[in-house]
Amino acid sequence: MSLWPVNVLLLDDESLSSWLTRVALENGCDPLVMTSVVWPRWRVWTTDIDRGISVERQVAISLRTGVECDSIQRASISLEAKLFSTTSLPRYGVWPWVLGLGTRNRSYRGGVQFCPYCIAEDPIPYFRRLWRFSWVTGCMTHRVQLLDRCVKCLKPIEPHRLEAINAVNLSQCSSCGFDLRDSVSRPILDDAMSFQLQAFAAVRKGSEEVVGQILSTNQWFDVCRHLIVILRRSNSQPDSALAKALYKSGLDTRELPLESLHLQLELLTITAREPLLACLYKLLNNLDIFACNLSSQGAQANSLMGRQGSLPPALTFLVEQLGREDRFLGAPRKHIFKKPRSDISVIKAWARFKRKYRIG
Repeated sequence: MSLWPVNVLLLDDESLSSWLTRVALENGCDPLVMTSVVWPRWRVWTTDIDRGISVERQVAISLRTGVECDSIQRASISLEAKLFSTTSLPRYGVWPWVLGLGTRNRSYRGGVQFCPYCIAEDPIPYFRRLWRFSWVTGCMTHRVQLLDRCVKCLKPIEPHRLEAINAVNLSQCSSCGFDLRDSVSRPILDDAMSFQLQAFAAVRKGSEEVVGQILSTNQWFDVCRHLIVILRRSNSQPDSALAKALYKSGLDTRELPLESLHLQLELLTITAREPLLACLYKLLNNLDIFACNLSSQGAQANSLMGRQGSLPPALTFLVEQLGREDRFLGAPRKHIFKKPRSDISVIKAWARFKRKYRIG
C-alpha cells in the first residue's frame, strides 16, 4: 500500500485528533473523508479518538502515513489518564481528570482547549495532548488562561470539523472561520497555575506530598477530587460548620461561579474550572490549618465524607478529633402538594442545558 502524497509528521506533544486532522488537510481532503477511507466501517469523529485506538487501526493509518504505530500509541492520552485514577478506566463515559468532549454525532458540547499565543508561534499550528486534561487551565509558557471557545462566535473549538476547501491549517474556527491566532486571553489566576504545576510535578515524579505524607500520583489526584467535593458541599451549606471552617482558613466558596458547583469537573468550561482549581490549591496546601478550624467550629466527621461514608486514607487525620452525627432515616414523607424546586437544582439544570445546546 503506497503512502499518501504529503508526509505529515506526528509531533512529540501533539494529540492524536490534531495529527489526523492535519494529515487530512495537508493532503487536500476533509478529516471525515480521510478517516472514512482508512476506517470505512468506523465513525471516528463520534468518539473521543484521543483516548487511543486499537492496534489494527494503528496499523491501517500507519501504512498510509509512514508514522510508526508506537508513535501513534504515544499520541493518545490513555497512558497519562491511568495515572489519575485509582480504578480502571471505563470504556464509555467520562475519564477522571480528562475533559469530556460530549460528542453528539460529530459535534462537541465541550470545546478543545488551546493557547492562542502558542498556535500563533507554531510554524504549523497544532493542539497539545496536555490541553486535554481538566487540571490544565493555563499555558505554562505564556501564563494565560486557555480558551475552549471561539471568541467571535462563542462556539466550541472543533478542529476535526474543518473543511479542506476553506481551512489551510488548524488555526481556524470550524464554525465561523475566525483565525484563532487573533484571540486574546487574560493572565491565568496564580493559584490555578500553581495547582497545575503541582499536578504536573505529581505526574512527572510519580508521587506528591500531602501534609507530610508521600502519595502516589493516583492517590494524590484522588485526594484532590475529594477536596473538590468538600468545597462544593460547603457552598451548598453556607451556614454550616464546614463552610465556616473553610472561611476561617481563608477560603470563601461563595465566590465560586455557580456553574463550577453543579457539573462534573471534566464537563466544566475553562472559566468555571479555573477558579475552582485555584480554590482547591489553597485548601490542598492549608490542610493542617483547615483541620484545626474544623475542630474549633464543631464540624462533624460526616460533613467530610464522600459516598457511602468514604474518605481517602490520606485525609483521615481531618476527622480524628471530630464527632460523628448519627443520622436516622425515617419513613419517606408524603407530600400532597408539589413544592417548587430549590435554587440549586434549577442552577444545575440550567448548567446542563447550556452544555447540551452549546450555549456560551
